[in-house]
Amino acid sequence: MQDSGYFQKMTEGLIHTYYLDQDWNAALSYFDRNQVSWIGVSDQAMALDYDKLKVFFEKGCNSKYEIRLLNENYSMVSKGEDFAVVIAQFLINSRVDKNGFFSLRQRASFIFHLCGGQWKVTHMHVSAPNSIVKEKEYYPEEMSVENYRLLKRLLIEKTQQMEILAQTTAGGMKGSLDDEDYTFFYVNDELCNMLGYTYDEFMEMSGGTAKGAIYPPDVPKAMRDCRECFKKGDEYKTEYRIRKRDGTLLWVMDYGKKVRDANQEVIINSILTDISEIKETIGQLEMEKERNEIVSELSDDIIFDYNMREDELQVFYPASIAGEKHKKIIKTARVSDGWKELGVSPEDEAEIYKKIMDISNDKISNKTIKAEYRIVDWNAKNIWRRVLMRGVFDSEGNLAKVVGKVVDISSEKELMLRSNTDFLTSAYNRSYLELAVKKAIRNKGVDLYYACLLIDIDFFKEINDKFGHLQGDCVLIEVVKMCRALFRSTDIIARLGGDEFMIFMRDIYDQKIVLEKARKMLDMAENYSIRDDIPDRLSLSIGIVIDDDIAKNFQRLYHQADIALYQAKQNGRGRYMVFEEGMMHPSD
Repeated sequence: MQDSGYFQKMTEGLIHTYYLDQDWNAALSYFDRNQVSWIGVSDQAMALDYDKLKVFFEKGCNSKYEIRLLNENYSMVSKGEDFAVVIAQFLINSRVDKNGFFSLRQRASFIFHLCGGQWKVTHMHVSAPNSIVKEKEYYPEEMSVENYRLLKRLLIEKTQQMEILAQTTAGGMKGSLDDEDYTFFYVNDELCNMLGYTYDEFMEMSGGTAKGAIYPPDVPKAMRDCRECFKKGDEYKTEYRIRKRDGTLLWVMDYGKKVRDANQEVIINSILTDISEIKETIGQLEMEKERNEIVSELSDDIIFDYNMREDELQVFYPASIAGEKHKKIIKTARVSDGWKELGVSPEDEAEIYKKIMDISNDKISNKTIKAEYRIVDWNAKNIWRRVLMRGVFDSEGNLAKVVGKVVDISSEKELMLRSNTDFLTSAYNRSYLELAVKKAIRNKGVDLYYACLLIDIDFFKEINDKFGHLQGDCVLIEVVKMCRALFRSTDIIARLGGDEFMIFMRDIYDQKIVLEKARKMLDMAENYSIRDDIPDRLSLSIGIVIDDDIAKNFQRLYHQADIALYQAKQNGRGRYMVFEEGMMHPSD
C-alpha cells in the first residue's frame, strides 16, 4: 500500500497537467479507462465513461489565457488496501488581458483504485464555492471569460480608480491574497516597467509574493509595519527597497487596503510609489554637522540653506540684537518662490540656478561659487547683492544642499559703475564698451549674430549754438533715454564722446531685428522736440555693422561702423546705412 504522500503527489500532478500544462491527453492518463466518472460544476458537466470524459477534457484545455495556481492544498481523507480518497483545494488566478484579471477558488475530490496493478483515478468531483457559478464554468476558457466579466462589473469603479492613480504616480499597482506571504493575484504593467522587468520576470524574481519582492534586509521591518497597521484597521503603509532588473535598489512606499472580493474573500489592493529621489541616502546628523561647519565659516550676513531634495529654503537673517539670528523657513513646490524671499528676480534666478548646477557638476563641496543680482527697493533705488554658495554632497556624490550667504555690494557696484559710465548721460564709456564687446563676441552663441550701431546727432553744433550748451546736454541725455527705451537690457549703450554713441546688440537670431530697431530710433528722434516752444526736430545718422565673426576686434568693428555712418551722412543724413564689403571712408 502506498503512503499518503504518493496520492497527494499524484493528485497534484493531475491538477498541474490539466490547468498549467493544458495537456488534456496527459491528464487523461491518470484515469482508469474501464471505470471512470467525473462531475463538473454545472448541471451538464458530467461524464460516466472514458470517451465522454475525453470530450470534456479536450474542450476544457483549449484556453488562451495565462493561468496560475495559488494556495494549493492536497489532503488525504481516507485509504484502504485498494482505494484512496484525496481532496484538493486551490485558487485559479488568470491574467485575461493587460488590465483584466480574476481569481476563483476550486475544490475537487479524487477516488483512486488499484486497477491492474496501477493506481488510477476512478472518480473526480469538482466544485466551486461561489454563489454565482453558471453553466459550463468548469472549463478554464469559458470559466475565465465568465468570471472576468463578473468581476469587471462588480469592481470596475475601484479598478479604474486604482489604475488611474497608479498611472499618474511614479509607481504601480498590485493585488495580494491575505496569506502569510501576501501572494500576488494581480500585478499591473506600470509596476513591472518601473522595476525594469517583464511580468513573467517579476513573478519569477518575487516568487509570486509581495514578501518575496522585498529586498531581504528590509523584509522584517516591512512585515512588522503591515502587522502593526492591520491590528489597527484595514489599511497599511510601509517603505522598503526592491531590487530592479539592472541590480540597483529602488525605494518604494507601499500603501494598501484590505477589501472583500466577489467571493467574499479578503484581498489586499495596493499602490507602490517610487520615493527614491526623496529618500535620504546619508545620515541626517552628518549632513547637519557639515552644514553647520560651513555656516560658521561664513560672515555674519544673510545666511541661507537650500535643501535640494525637499525643496526647502532656510534663511537666517541678522537680528536686531547683535550676535543673534532669526530664522525663516520657506517650503515650496517651486524653487522660484524660495529665491523670491531673497529678492532674486526671475531674470537673475536663471543665472543663480546655473551656478548651482556648476556646483553639482563639479562635485566639490569646498568650492565657493559667486553670483550677483539686483533688486529695486521702494524708492526705486538699485540694491546689488552677491551670493556666495557652497555645495554639500551625499555619500553617492549627489548634491543634497546648497549653503551660502548674501552680501550687500551696492557701494562696490556704485564705485564700479562710476568708473565705467559717462557722468552726463549715465551711458557706458568707451573703455567699458571695448571690454564688454570683446567678451560678448568671444561668447557669441552658435548660429547667432551681433550688431554694432554707431549713432551721430546731425547738426549737433548748430543745436548748441542756437539753444545753448545746457539744452545740448539735455539732447544728449534724451538720446540715451530713447536707446534704453528701445533696446534690450542685455544690449550695451555707450557714449564715445561728444554727440557720438554706440549700441552693441548681442545674440541676434534675425538681422531684420537690427534694421527695425534702427528705423524706430530714427522715428523717435524725429518726434522729439528740442524745445516745446520751438518746432525744431532731432535728426540722427546711423552706421550699422552686422556680423558673426568671433575673431573681429573692437577697432575693426568701429572702423566699419564709421564707414557706414559716413555713407549715411553722404546720402542726406537722417537715415541708416549697413556696412557692406567695398565701402570706403575718405581717410582710407
